[in-house]
Amino acid sequence: MKKLFLLFALLVSAVQLSFADSALTDTEFYKAYLDVPIVKAAADQPNVLSEEAKAYL
Repeated sequence: MKKLFLLFALLVSAVQLSFADSALTDTEFYKAYLDVPIVKAAADQPNVLSEEAKAYL
């Protein structure tokens, strides 16, 4: 019974760890570059990547 409980506890903790978020993906770095015109244009239309932005990247 003790081994079963330990196994269950390990599985639960592994599932919780898999939902962890990364600071890299959670930080909005673009805000520091809003003075750059192409970044500002991309921020104004977040779901559209213009040809100019593609060329810049």
